[in-house]
Amino acid sequence: MPHYLAGIATYNALIGHALVGTSWEGYVINQIRAVLRSDDEMYFYRTQDGAEIDLLLSRNDKWLYAIEIEFTNGPSLSRGTL
Repeated sequence: MPHYLAGIATYNALIGHALVGTSWEGYVINQIRAVLRSDDEMYFYRTQDGAEIDLLLSRNDKWLYAIEIEFTNGPSLSRGTL
């Protein structure tokens, strides 16, 4: 059980838990990593004032993508993505 240490035993318990967003982010990052080349690089970016990008991908010293990962039905832009 991947959420054993947090005491989350079921899907329904996870959906209602504060860790659901972090759990989803980790899952998405692992799925993306599985299809990248071995020389691709992954980064997290956060400024001193709290703006962040969940995943930056680069290949051969060139930026490929900036990815914001959210667990929501209605994503919106925030100060980190504006």
